[in-house]
Amino acid sequence: MYVFAPTVNGIRYGDPYYDPFWAEAEDLEMLIGIHVSHNPEFVGHHLYSKDNSGIGPGEIRWFHAMMINGDCILAFTGLFAGAVFDRFPNLKVGVVETACGWFAHWFDFMDSKFEMLRFEMKIKHRPSEYFKRQCFISEESDETTIPAMAGLIGADKLVWGSDYPHTEGHPNPVEEIKCAVALCRRWIKRSFWERMLQNFMILTRVRSEIHSDRNYQNDAFR
Repeated sequence: MYVFAPTVNGIRYGDPYYDPFWAEAEDLEMLIGIHVSHNPEFVGHHLYSKDNSGIGPGEIRWFHAMMINGDCILAFTGLFAGAVFDRFPNLKVGVVETACGWFAHWFDFMDSKFEMLRFEMKIKHRPSEYFKRQCFISEESDETTIPAMAGLIGADKLVWGSDYPHTEGHPNPVEEIKCAVALCRRWIKRSFWERMLQNFMILTRVRSEIHSDRNYQNDAFR
C-alpha cells in the first residue's frame, strides 16, 4: 500500500495519531511504501514562488523533480524520530520512486545524530538497526550505485519497479539495470525474483484472508 509523502493534514507520520493505521498494516503484514507525490509546498518551493520572469519552465520542473524527494525523506525520517518501529516491531515500511543512492549518506547520518542525542530520544536502537529489521527502498533502473547500496544495506532491502508509462518510467527496467551496472547472478536472484515472490505471496495471502472474511460475513447475515 502506498501513502503520500506529504501528509494531507499536516501531522507527521511519527505521531501516535496514525497508530491505528500502522497497527492494522502490521496485523495484515501489509507492506507500506512512502511514495513521492506532487506537493505545491515541496522543499525549496519558496525559491520559485514569487517572480519567475526569465526562468524557463524546464528549470522549474527540473528543480521540482529533484526536490520533491525531500518529502519522502521527511516522512521516512519522522517514523524513526517518532519511535514508530518500536511500537510496531513487525511493521514493514519503505521509500519508493526516490532512487536509493541518497540513502547511503542518510543511513550513516541518522546513526551519527542518534549517538549524539540518544539520551533525549524515544527510540531504543540505532535507526540503521530498525531499517535492517523492517524497511526497504526502491532503486531506479539507471542508478549506478545499486551494487554499492546492495553491499551497504543488503540486497534483500532493495526493490525495483518500472513506473511505466509515466514520463520518468522505465519500459525495460531489468535490461536497463543490467546495462547500467555489472550485477552478479546471486544479487539478481535475491534482490529481484525472491523479493517479488515474497511480496506476491504476502499480497495473495491478504487477499485470501479478506475473501474468507467476506464469505464469513455473508454467511452470518443469511
